[in-house]
Amino acid sequence: MSSRLTLSGGALALALTMACSRQSSPPVSPSGGDVVAADAAADGSTLKVTAPALVSPLNDAQQSESPTLTVGAVTAKYGQLPSGVTYRFQVFGPAGAMVADSGPAASVTYRPTVALAFRTRHTWRARAELGTNVGPWSATGSFITSEGGYIRGNEVFDPLSNGVTVGRTAGPVAFTPEGARLDSVSSYIYYQIPITITTGEFAMEVKGLRANAPGDKSKVFGMMEGPPEASDYITNPFRVDIQYRGTG
Repeated sequence: MSSRLTLSGGALALALTMACSRQSSPPVSPSGGDVVAADAAADGSTLKVTAPALVSPLNDAQQSESPTLTVGAVTAKYGQLPSGVTYRFQVFGPAGAMVADSGPAASVTYRPTVALAFRTRHTWRARAELGTNVGPWSATGSFITSEGGYIRGNEVFDPLSNGVTVGRTAGPVAFTPEGARLDSVSSYIYYQIPITITTGEFAMEVKGLRANAPGDKSKVFGMMEGPPEASDYITNPFRVDIQYRGTG
């Protein structure tokens, strides 16, 4: 009888020991380090932040110039968002190949600096990063790039890098991936604006000028009233021009 009681007591002690060993550890609140890094999630992210919410452009929105991609700021899943969080934007062409990557950007906006194909659908996405840790990617947005040039009312845009111009050429003009090359001193591109402009801005980018070049006064950029065939540019009362002065 006593041996059975001893055996029963041992079995009871063993059962209690096994029961205690199966109890799970108490949950631990997320630490400050959990905000920064974690084991990679199923989506590959290692930064415990939300995915950026897309703001614009969306739904194949037609662009009139190089698009500005905008997202909402991310938030931390636990605790406070650490300082130093950057954003990475990626743009993809119609075949799915990446055509632009912003690298770590401090802003929630990004304007691609590469030349995107005109009149083409592009997609884009963004995520937050902190050092080598990366957050989840956003949803995918889409837009249609600009037509490449236009004259609308009192506004003119002409990139010239797409091999054509919305203006009229005079003299020998060649088109390159960088823009239009004027191959003689009398060559120019002319834009007739259908609405009289009383205030505004004219701007262009010029390459190829250098200090102390030969020549006299070369007109680089200008405007006048009326078409050139109807009025003399030199004596036009509303003439404005930007000149490059050579050594002559």
